[in-house]
Amino acid sequence: MVESIIKVILCLAAGLAFAYSYRFNKRGCNDKSWKGTIDVLRGAMLAIVGAILMCIVFTTTVRAQNVIRKGDTFEQISTKQEKFAGALKTKYTYRDSNGVVYPIYISKHNKVFIIRTNKKGKKYPYYLKDIEEQILREYGRG
Repeated sequence: MVESIIKVILCLAAGLAFAYSYRFNKRGCNDKSWKGTIDVLRGAMLAIVGAILMCIVFTTTVRAQNVIRKGDTFEQISTKQEKFAGALKTKYTYRDSNGVVYPIYISKHNKVFIIRTNKKGKKYPYYLKDIEEQILREYGRG
């Protein structure tokens, strides 16, 4: 809720910056003195500020919490997309120096990797560049 209010405020600020930019540029083009030049520069700066604000608005995401009810329990549904959703699981496995066996995946950009988990529980890809060519050739991607 707070993020959407901030987005509305940023949109209004960007709109005002663009409106004043137009006003200063129009007035500056009609006035050929140094004041007109200053007005044109103000208008250009306001246009840049408005563009930056619009970039901020379009690159931020609003995260809604979806909750469903199961009897007396409310469960939050994660709307986050799986990080490795487009990866193809191969028939091969990889054993690290500690003896842990991982399945090998091929990403949608033809990178061979395994999925490791750090101590905090975050999953990250560990790319296997030394065997990438062999596996990609076997799967007809190389």
